[in-house]
Amino acid sequence: MDCLYCDSQEVIIHMIRKNNYTSKKVYSCKQCGKFFSDNQYFKRMRYPKETILFALNLYCSGFSLSKIKSKLESEKNIFVNRSTVYRWVEKYSRIKI
Repeated sequence: MDCLYCDSQEVIIHMIRKNNYTSKKVYSCKQCGKFFSDNQYFKRMRYPKETILFALNLYCSGFSLSKIKSKLESEKNIFVNRSTVYRWVEKYSRIKI
């Protein structure tokens, strides 16, 4: 992995940050001393990227926001609001990969 700030390859894992739903590795650059996480598109997201991608896949398949909410609760045991799923759709539908 390269540093996001100085493109150095002298990067070490500084810590693993955890919340209720996921854990993220936080890296430290030995050259510039800055800290960063490896998830570019899912930065500062509370839920794991697999959950968000699952919800987006369901939305693209034609599921309503209420059905996506119910499916996340039953299959993944994750409780989200319909508006959260809508914000994910709004945010990630604009990304061009």
